[in-house]
Amino acid sequence: MSRRGLRKEIGSREYDLLFSTPTAKVIEEANSRNSKVFYEGVTALGKTLLLQVSRTRIIVGDTLHRELLKVNDEDVSGIEHGHVLDLNNDGERWEGDVLRNEPYGWGILYDKENYVRFEGFRIGEVSVCYGRSYYSVIHQVEYEGGICEGKRWGMGIHYDRMGTVLFEGEWLNDGHTFEKHIVVTEENQHIHNYIEELTVSDNCCNGEEWTALDLCVLHKLKSIKIGDHCFKHVEHTRITDLSALRCFTTGVHCFTNKMEGQRHDYFRSFILKNCPHLRSVEVGSCSFFGCTTCELETLPALQKASIGDFCFCFCSLELRDMPELASLSCGCYAFCYCCRLVLENLPVLASVELKNNAFVFCLNGFENKLVLRNLPALSSLLLDPESESFQNAGFFVAENLPSLSHVVLSPWSFQNNCMLHIHNVDALNKTLQTYPFHRDRS
Repeated sequence: MSRRGLRKEIGSREYDLLFSTPTAKVIEEANSRNSKVFYEGVTALGKTLLLQVSRTRIIVGDTLHRELLKVNDEDVSGIEHGHVLDLNNDGERWEGDVLRNEPYGWGILYDKENYVRFEGFRIGEVSVCYGRSYYSVIHQVEYEGGICEGKRWGMGIHYDRMGTVLFEGEWLNDGHTFEKHIVVTEENQHIHNYIEELTVSDNCCNGEEWTALDLCVLHKLKSIKIGDHCFKHVEHTRITDLSALRCFTTGVHCFTNKMEGQRHDYFRSFILKNCPHLRSVEVGSCSFFGCTTCELETLPALQKASIGDFCFCFCSLELRDMPELASLSCGCYAFCYCCRLVLENLPVLASVELKNNAFVFCLNGFENKLVLRNLPALSSLLLDPESESFQNAGFFVAENLPSLSHVVLSPWSFQNNCMLHIHNVDALNKTLQTYPFHRDRS
């Protein structure tokens, strides 16, 4: 396949990553910058292209044209085709692609009795990327499909000696029976991308090598439960595009090293988006303390969001277009130096409960925004009466809150010259009349 055809087949970004970037950098990219969720195995790049990633090399093979397109950063243009190579004195031989006097590419492996043992990609003594193995003597295919460093991996079919399919589907590390629930401990921190439930035990994954956590490849994941005091060095957490995910829960003091007084605890990020079946998010106290970025987006099934004390202290929060979100609760000092709180287009949100000093806006004046818009089911807005919540909210928009009937604010709410735009929130009028707004009523 030509380079132009290859770029068209797999896309420019993937092409540049695989063919214009040193292999060590590609492996680093594939492994999410030390997230320790290791991408190992075989996956399809296109209709006829397969990518093998292991801890030591990256291989791209074209099954249609039966050629290796990439092996790490090596020059594969010198591969010689159609060679017969004797492998030992017993009569085993290789017929096919050869480089440096060893199997290197597509070919057929014969045993000493002249029976076909294997046909496919092979480098040295190891089968890679794709191939088919045979039962001896009867020349019947035993397995055909993906292969990673000699092990069945990826999509593949296992046959019996009569040609009947025994199994067809995904393989992992030479097997097709996967443990669906994995508990991560200090002794076992290995996971695979077929798990459905991930549980992280208390005090786990606190090594300095854990700087990022990206779970986007765990496509079958339904549940994430993280214990207490975990991931203290993780600076970037990304949970995206998980179509099966139902719940995300963390314990206390996770994703922070605040207890140790580390200055670099700040400027962390938490991104949770594009999980169409996620129903609940629960974050324990003091987790994500030093985050400056918190993104919750495209979560159409989210029903409940519960944030503990001292979480996301330096983040803003924007929740938009979540048709199932019914309740939001935030503990003491959660989001306590925010710039924005936006709750918009949440048709079934019935209650918002904020504990002491949650959402105290930072001192940015009119740059701060508090927006409550199109919340037709919201009946109660409850702030701790001794709290400074909503202080320094430079601009307050309240529109279309027809069901709001129970409002508890604080004497310190809306201090420091807040502007107000209000429409169809009559129940708020009496409560808000005592606050020093610059009013813009419509």
